[in-house]
Amino acid sequence: MSPDDGCACPTPSSGAPPYRRRARLLDLVIGAPYESSAAHEAGAVYLVLGPATGQISLVDATARLTGEADSDNAGISVAGVGDLNADGYADVLIGAYREGIGRTGGGAAYLVLGPVSGDVSLADAAAKLDSEGLDDQAGYSVASAGDVDGDGLDDLLVGAYRADGPGADAGAAYVLYAPVSGSVPLGAADARLGGANPNDAAGFSVSSAGDVDGDGHGDLVVGAYNEATAGYDAGAAYLLLGPVSGQRSLDTAEATWLGEAGSDYAGRSVSAAGDVDADGFGDALIGSSGDATNGPNAGAAYLAFGPVSGVSSLASADLKLLGESEDGFAGTSVSGAGDVDDDGFDDLLVGAFGDGSAGELTGAAYLVLGEADEDHY
Repeated sequence: MSPDDGCACPTPSSGAPPYRRRARLLDLVIGAPYESSAAHEAGAVYLVLGPATGQISLVDATARLTGEADSDNAGISVAGVGDLNADGYADVLIGAYREGIGRTGGGAAYLVLGPVSGDVSLADAAAKLDSEGLDDQAGYSVASAGDVDGDGLDDLLVGAYRADGPGADAGAAYVLYAPVSGSVPLGAADARLGGANPNDAAGFSVSSAGDVDGDGHGDLVVGAYNEATAGYDAGAAYLLLGPVSGQRSLDTAEATWLGEAGSDYAGRSVSAAGDVDADGFGDALIGSSGDATNGPNAGAAYLAFGPVSGVSSLASADLKLLGESEDGFAGTSVSGAGDVDDDGFDDLLVGAFGDGSAGELTGAAYLVLGEADEDHY
């Protein structure tokens, strides 16, 4: 996932990876990257325990996790990552993409182990994952990787879209196998998935992909919204099948989805979709916020059923969801929604922050229900 203004992410009540159907999600973690209680725009993340109904002030949150220093922007991305230390409590990964920028680093991600309450500084996190370079913007996106190595524990995924590789700003995504503790440089991650070209911005969005090939290992999807194979900034998303290890270029991914046209920004957001068609294989959801089918920057989101391999255009995706109007930027954020209507088919969420249906830039989120009718897709 790659939220621009923080995100509200459900925290699972068990450590099961995202592609396994599980109990209702109970708690919420909410990012506020410009919150300034600890230092100017140090950022904060709030934990709200469920069940949550009605209007809730974040002043009343169970916990507030605050950034370490000025302009860290902690909470730009947040993710429930399962129960990494097997103590029965869900844990949280928090991105602070400006941590150390201009001083000592290029962003960081923090692992906070549950339970937690009250005001807590991220300086006291169980683990801090530090960038390789001084302007990598590591932690702009974070996610659970699912159980990539098959040891029964979910693993961690951190994006750094300005990390260098075969040229400046190729970007990278890092996989860290659980357990993780202490100060960990991302250069020592178990796997580094690097952008294939300069300026690809790989790692701008990252997500577990579920188990796309059905082998019992968690798979990964990485977005590179500036990738230019199909046109300038057409974008791309890459599927990597677990287990993964070592240094790897994303042009060796098992599957690549290319944006349809220049300035589509495909891969602006990516997410596991669950098993929408209920065939036992995980599916992927890819946002393309610049798609112009329904007007400039109306945006779109694509659903791709697993299993999948090779290089293909998103024009051949199994489902394309079109933004409603010009400058709606649908697909800026996407997420699997679980089985909202309890019909046995997983559902989808698509964000459109520029939608003006209820007033200028009020934004919208769309829930799309999975269903058994194959013609629906």
